[in-house]
Amino acid sequence: MHLVRQRLFWRWLLAVILLTASFGLFSLHAQSKREPASRQSRPLYVNLEQALDTLSHAEIAREEAALAGNQPTALDQARQQCRTAIKQMLKLDTQVDQLLRTTYTIRPSQRKHTWTIKELESLVRNLKVQIARGYRNQALCYPDGSIDRINSLSLALKQVNEVTRQPLADASVWQARVEQAACLRFNNNTNQAAKLLAQWQTESPPANIASRLLGEQIRLSLSTSDIESALALSKTAEAQATIV
Repeated sequence: MHLVRQRLFWRWLLAVILLTASFGLFSLHAQSKREPASRQSRPLYVNLEQALDTLSHAEIAREEAALAGNQPTALDQARQQCRTAIKQMLKLDTQVDQLLRTTYTIRPSQRKHTWTIKELESLVRNLKVQIARGYRNQALCYPDGSIDRINSLSLALKQVNEVTRQPLADASVWQARVEQAACLRFNNNTNQAAKLLAQWQTESPPANIASRLLGEQIRLSLSTSDIESALALSKTAEAQATIV
């Protein structure tokens, strides 16, 4: 249980860093002339942290339920937490999308904030990845092959598909690709997942993403009982890990 919580803490921290960076808050705090925007951004940022915290707790509850044999009561609690996190994320997504639409239509000198269009677009993409993560965890609270699981995974894929079509100019696009591969695997769409994973490995992904894509390839091989491929990929992962 401790290892599950520790692993999910680092996932939560990574999500906070990515969303914070896309929101431009580091530069806002660093520049006094942008302090009014920092104050204005604080409520939205606080709500964002709360939503991520709810999602991380939901993920912990879901994984602990799985370790305990997927008891119905535990799964139901995890499912409810996922729904709460998704609801919070969707509300934030709507707010940021509205802010972005408004920002498109007015001149920079007329804006009541100093967020750039690029920052807001990046935040929208990152939010969609986290919403997909919420739907994926909700899906895993339902039996494999059930309508509820398929519906939740379809909603997750809808979110990430909007991001993966974007140019590779933002870290969120790679995050969305990893999420997409996982959702396809859980939805038993193994052929498409394998094809995409192989393609993405040839596109020079960042080192941290390359290892996650490789991990996803291993899990995909195991899910199809291709033990030989899983072992070969594991050796590749081990070799990469020893490179300094």
